[in-house]
Amino acid sequence: MKQESKKKIGEWLLDVAKYMLTAVLISTIFKDLENKWVIYIGCSIAVMISFYIGINMFDKNTKKNNKNL
Repeated sequence: MKQESKKKIGEWLLDVAKYMLTAVLISTIFKDLENKWVIYIGCSIAVMISFYIGINMFDKNTKKNNKNL
């Protein structure tokens, strides 16, 4: 996969993590849900996974570019 596309996918995954976190926080504030902790745990796991993959794709891209300079 090209480095530019990996960077774009990494940025997209970081955005997805932010949007998931924001959506869960807003939805649990405005709705009275019984099992908020289940939603928090599920969202936290999904956010951590997408954030980790996004950072890894983004970091590998910048490390390779710095070596070429």
